Amino acid sequence: MAVGNVVSLNGRLKGKPSLNVEVGTASNSTDAYVVADPALGFEIFDLTGADRSSAVAISGQGATCWSTYSPNTGSYFLIDAQGRIFEVAIDAATLQSTVVGNYTQFLGDGLIDSDVMSVNGNDYMFTLAAGITTLEVFALPGPGRLQSVQQFNISAAVESVGITVSSSMQGMVAYAKQ
Repeated sequence: MAVGNVVSLNGRLKGKPSLNVEVGTASNSTDAYVVADPALGFEIFDLTGADRSSAVAISGQGATCWSTYSPNTGSYFLIDAQGRIFEVAIDAATLQSTVVGNYTQFLGDGLIDSDVMSVNGNDYMFTLAAGITTLEVFALPGPGRLQSVQQFNISAAVESVGITVSSSMQGMVAYAKQ
């Protein structure tokens, strides 16, 4: 376990007991992690040794499995299996959380894996929409202001060179040339 960029030989994770299956992980520091929890919403794991870890229910969520973090907004974005995007702010001092946005306009798109990338000082979230074999691009101009800016049809581009794409595709990472 790393605390303050030092690996502890006696590390121990203090967390709330959970019978859930934690999946997608996002972090904005080395001291705490936000982990998507399909049965509940998400969990916050404090790695400082303090007992501030918590399990947080998201009302209306349906199998929250994917998460990413936006440095410019300071928000975590969690996606459930129905395609809802939940924007969550977490106070770094207390690890208390607040749902800042609940975006439901993408239901049925099959949103899954996502990554945030800064381009010219602006954050964008790139999200794989496996259900419709597209890449969704969202601008993140500020907290609570997610905006859809582009849908890129992956299947059309890839199939034009003879590769078949299905709605079971997965995996997402974004890179930018600086």
